[in-house]
Amino acid sequence: MKTFIFMMLALVQNITQAWSDDAWTLRNQLLARSPYLSEEVITKAILQDILPQAMILEICLANPDVLRNGRFIEFLKTEISNPLPQYMIDILYAYQGTTSPRSVLENGLASYSYLMLSTGNELIRNILNDSLGVNTDSLHTWLGRIPTLSARYNLAESYFETGQNELAWQVVNDIPTEYALHSLDAVEYANYLNYLNLRIAVKNSNRTISQLSNEELATLQSIRDASESVSGILANNLLCFHYNICKDYPAILPEIGNTQPRLAKPNLTTLLNDLQNEVEVHPNPVKEYAIFAYSLQNDNAQIVITDVTGKIIQRLNAYKARGEIVWDTHNIANGIYFYSVVIGDKSVATGKITVNN
Repeated sequence: MKTFIFMMLALVQNITQAWSDDAWTLRNQLLARSPYLSEEVITKAILQDILPQAMILEICLANPDVLRNGRFIEFLKTEISNPLPQYMIDILYAYQGTTSPRSVLENGLASYSYLMLSTGNELIRNILNDSLGVNTDSLHTWLGRIPTLSARYNLAESYFETGQNELAWQVVNDIPTEYALHSLDAVEYANYLNYLNLRIAVKNSNRTISQLSNEELATLQSIRDASESVSGILANNLLCFHYNICKDYPAILPEIGNTQPRLAKPNLTTLLNDLQNEVEVHPNPVKEYAIFAYSLQNDNAQIVITDVTGKIIQRLNAYKARGEIVWDTHNIANGIYFYSVVIGDKSVATGKITVNN
């Protein structure tokens, strides 16, 4: 028995010594940051071809969140220079459903974010519905406390509507330093900045939006045509109300006979009316899973997710008026997707999601 133990210890020592110092250094650095490593970080570490199979298995097991993506496990089986043997792959698949401290932390942060968002929106609704008039200072304070990009645009609009042009411009100017603007967000930011600059220029020249020059009118139309988000909707409101140049939104606007309905003149309340049916998606772009945090006027809604061709990818049921739904994107192809919150046969909120697993 002693001879066998000495033989096993010698074997372990030989294996240990066969692993390079670089492998041990990288392994220790990765484990020190576990279980919070991303799939991207682990992938880059593996592609350095330093880590032996046993260390790769150890690191993956220490970061079970990355195992939710079945494609990542297949990558370890077929695409690396020293693929993991089948018994290690089986261990990883068996470990897929494990909950890590990272999952607990992320879920806790998501719940806190949702509570903060819903509470802030409730306060804003109360301010807007105050029968004694809107307290703009309180409105600005609570809009400023909601940590979403849409709230920043709403804050800029509320400043502009109350004649505080410099503050409106400052809020928008600070957005790139406060948020990581990915491709779609960056395009929308540029459109909204052009929209706000045009509005400020018109106001500073003592004109109304009904007195645009042909060049300004063309600029407003180009903003409307380039965006289906905040700036596009606001630009369309102005064009439709003041110039009867209306863009058709068949999924949202009701049909009235054979005529194109005109939008109501925008004001502070209508600009913030979307708070009645608030949906936030985070993170966006999505890696691994997205959380829909919603606050709706009705129970029993559906979140319908479609691809760019209009094909329905998934339906998520929202049985309560407020809550969170997790969308697992591990088996969803990278790309742009659209979601629509449907109550009955009516779409009450829409948005875009970028999947980048």
